[in-house]
Order: sequence, then structure tokens, then C-alpha cells
Amino acid sequence: MPVDFLDLIKLVIGIVVIVFPGYLWSYLFSKLITRLERIVFGFILGIILFSAGPYVLNVFFNVYLSRNLILLVYLLYTISAVLIFSYIWYKSGKFSLEIPRFFTRKNLLLLGLLSFVIFMTFLPHLSNSYYLPFHVDEWAHWSYSRALMDAGSTSFPNPYTGKALENPEIGFHTFTASVSWLTTSSLLTLFLFLPSVLALFLGFTAFAIGERAEKKFGLEACLLISFIPTTTRYLGPSFYVAVTIGLLLVLFLVWLIQQKQFAFTLLIAPVIWCLVLIHATTVFAGIIVVTIYCIMLVVEKHYKMALSIGLNIALSLLPIIILIIISSRWKYAIDIFLNSLAGKQYDLIYSAIYVNFSDLGIITWVLFIIGSYYVITKGKSLHFTFCFSSLAFIAIIGLFSIFGFAPPTLYERSFLYLFLFVPLVAAIGFREIRDALSTLLNRYLPRQTPRYAKHLTHTIIPLVIIILLLLTTVPTHLNTPYYKMISEKDYESFTWIRNNIDTYRDANHTYMTAAVKPYIASPFSAITGLYILTSSMHPVIRDWFWGDMESFLANRCRDTTFLTRNGITVIYGSCDNSNLTMIYPQVYLFQNPVPT
Repeated sequence: MPVDFLDLIKLVIGIVVIVFPGYLWSYLFSKLITRLERIVFGFILGIILFSAGPYVLNVFFNVYLSRNLILLVYLLYTISAVLIFSYIWYKSGKFSLEIPRFFTRKNLLLLGLLSFVIFMTFLPHLSNSYYLPFHVDEWAHWSYSRALMDAGSTSFPNPYTGKALENPEIGFHTFTASVSWLTTSSLLTLFLFLPSVLALFLGFTAFAIGERAEKKFGLEACLLISFIPTTTRYLGPSFYVAVTIGLLLVLFLVWLIQQKQFAFTLLIAPVIWCLVLIHATTVFAGIIVVTIYCIMLVVEKHYKMALSIGLNIALSLLPIIILIIISSRWKYAIDIFLNSLAGKQYDLIYSAIYVNFSDLGIITWVLFIIGSYYVITKGKSLHFTFCFSSLAFIAIIGLFSIFGFAPPTLYERSFLYLFLFVPLVAAIGFREIRDALSTLLNRYLPRQTPRYAKHLTHTIIPLVIIILLLLTTVPTHLNTPYYKMISEKDYESFTWIRNNIDTYRDANHTYMTAAVKPYIASPFSAITGLYILTSSMHPVIRDWFWGDMESFLANRCRDTTFLTRNGITVIYGSCDNSNLTMIYPQVYLFQNPVPT
């Protein structure tokens, strides 16, 4: 199935549009950050606005969510940004616009590395020639995002069954709906390419953090961050799921406190609140990382900054605690967390995860060890934060694997949090080994060696390490198995149903409940918007009914009583029943009387 490049162009333009107001807002916080950092700042501010904004408007002010509302919010957001920027520009007395030098050696290298980040993120689709979502969690998020857009509300019925639904990741769905409304891109385009967009900004942020260090490691960080693995077991940046945005927000928290400016610490609370709405489990990861950084600032005697960060952490936790008290939405998750702290053991619903060092690449882990040695001997607060955060997530994984302590969801996602910080420590190791070997070679080269030959050592050594990284890591990513829930033909059929089912509906025939194979029921419901009776993939629905549904479809839908008894009006499969009307290949309607 070919990619809709026009839709992709609209998405790219839309991302630029989302970044623009936040780029201008960044001048209110600092005049010293780089243009690249302003781009990152602008995108994150867009995530915060379009995930939390629609939620607040709908839940607290009962405002109907629609494309017109999101456009109005964006218009007000942009006008306020232009006014604030104009005022700051006027007060500064600088009316000249400096044109930056783009084609520098570092910028060109960064551009190449960011292209590689995008390539590695999209690699599962390229290597499998499959341009649909892979993971069932993606289809579930597709269902919830579409249901939110159809209902115009954050409170919508379960899109699979029509019953009541509690949606703890509602911020992810409000953001997805907002981007779709702003860019007019289809959900398919969003679920295919937004992971690459998020990975791009993850690379941007890693580079920005590395470049602010005393000994810069921005390029190395951008390269190594591209090797974060994606598997069907613990997810990853190649899937458009809530934790993918969570990884970016956690790294952005590091960038915020790295600035060591009071204005930036004020954003810690909004980012954590945003994480609560998007992916509550990642809140724990964010708090762990920020707390470690705060402790390291105290060790380095930066007491005022540590106090500012600590107060903002407390400020971010206060409304979360109040929300937990007055709402039951996260009660179950909080109970599990508190019980795990008390020493209660939990069993995994799914199989245990075994660390495969080849996922990140053996060379990455070697560089991690070298970087850890540097951190211990010469590290600053930033370096210790990366290293201790890695150790914290290793501890969480170990406590659950060995003793069964810690919440299962935190254990499962800690692999991704670990794989986020290991590359950053490895990037420090990369820089150190590069500098050490270059110094060593230049010391022992003959004096008559030309200067350009000595400079080549700064190029040859990183190149050798990069080649080793590619040879040991890319094949692992290429060989990672993924499952395909539906075929492209299925997608075309489901899309046809979505676009045409209304023409067959009337006051007596709603055609809302479908019979479909349990394995593909989740994407079927996500795309068509129809209810299903059973599903063998997430979310698992009526598992005892799988066999009945499979038998009905295997017998070519001849059992009309089965249709009547279960209120089925739409069938997707190969049928041979005179009571059914075929409206599209493998799509049938049944004028089922309303069941009592």
C-alpha cells in the first residue's frame, strides 16, 4: 500500500506550525538558548498545550472538542506568542535580524545523524514492507483517538463495546486528535510517521543536552539515541504509543534543569502534569531522574537551584495527590505501587523480559562502561544523573525479576527508560575514548607527520567506532520480529466500511455490531468504528466466546440464529447465507431484528 505523500507533507507542515508559537514563547524564558533548543522547546510546549488544553476545556468547562476549537486555541496561542515576542524584541532595542550560518561542519553532521535517527525509527516498516501499525497497542490508541474525535469529548463510550470506559492515557488521545485536526492528516499517517517525528526531537534534545556540557558530546548522544530498540514486548520509539512521548518528556526534564535557571524550573510541574495525562507510569521515571539531578546539585553546593527544583517537584505532586483522592481513575495503579513499596509480590501477566545486550549493541554497552568510569572519576551533576538513573532502572528491573517487588508496569517500561539513559552515558564514553586515543596517537606519531594527518585521527577513530556500532546493532534491529495483525487488503475493506456504512443506516437499522475474527477485531473496530463481540488481542473481550465466533465464520456464516441471538448486523468474512446482503467483497449486512 503506497504512502500518501500529500498527507505526509501536511503532517510535516503541521509540525512546523505547532513549533512556531512555542519557539517565540521561549524568548520569555531565556534569550541565551540556541535556535535548536528553541525548536525543541516549541515542540514540547505544543505537546503540553494540545494534550492538557483540550482535556481541561472539556472536563472543567464542558467545551465540545472539535477542529474549530483546536484551531481557535492555536490562533490564541500564536497571537499571544507574537505579542510577547514583539514586546521583548522592542524592549531589547535590537531590530536587526541575524542570519545564522547553517552549513557548518557540525550542523551538517547533525543533519546526517538526525536523518539516521528517522531511518532507524522507520526501519521496521521499511524492512517488512508494511505500512500499517504493527502493535496492538497502537490499534487500541487509534480506537480511543477516533472515538474521542467522534464524540467531541474526553468522556466517550468504549469504542469496542459501547459500554463505559476509563481512559488513563487520555492526554495521548487529545494530543493525537489535536494534531489530526490541525494538520488534517489521517490517523494512518499519524501512526506511521509521528514516531519518526518524536524520535527526531528526541535526537534534537539529546544533542542539545550534550552540547551544553563542559566537554561536548552532542553528536555522540544524537547517534547513540537512535539505537533505542523497539520490540513487541516492551514497545519502543518505532511505535506510536503513549510511552514514546513519555521518553521525550523525561529527556526534556533533564534539559530544563540543566539550564540552571529559575524560569525553566517553573516548567517542571506542567511537564509532569502532562505526563500524568499521557502516560502515568512515566511520571515515576521523570520524578526519579529529576530527584537524582536535584540531589547531585546539593552535593555540588548549588543549593538555590536544588531548592527551586525540589519545590517544583512538590508543586507538581500536590495536584496529583489531590486528583488521586477525588478520582478513582488511577486508584488501582496507585494501590499496586504502594503495595509494592510495602513488599508485596506481583506476577506478570505476560512473559518475563530478558535483557538482550545486542538490542542496544555490544559496542554501546562497552562505551557505557567506559562512560561510567569517567563519570565516577571526573563527572559533574549531569553525568551522575545519567549514570545513577540507569542504575535506578536496573535496580527496579532486578527487584521485580528476582523478588517480584515493584509494579509490573513500571518494571516493563523501565527497560525503555534504561535504554534511554544508557546511550547518553555511552556518548560520554564515546567522547572520552575518542579524545584519549587521538591524544595517544598524536603523541607517538613522528614529528614530521603532516598536520592534516594528525587531524585525521579525530575523524578516523570516531568513524571506526561508528562502523562497529552499525555492524553490531543495525542487523539486530533488522532481525527483530514484528507481527502483522491485518493485511493491506483488510485495511482497504475496513476503510471502505468506515466511509460508506452510513449510507445503509436508517431509523431501524444502525449496523453497529460486527462479527469478525477475534485476532483482527481490534484493528477492525479501530478503523471502522463498529462494535465487536469478542477480541483475542488487546483489549481482550469475552475470551470464552472466541471459539464460537471462529466456528461461525469458518462455517461461512450459515447460522442465522447466531446472528439474531448476538445482535450482529455486519459481518466481515467469506459467507454463504441468503439472509445476508453483500455490499463489498467480504462485507455483509444482516437486517437483524432488535434483540429483547
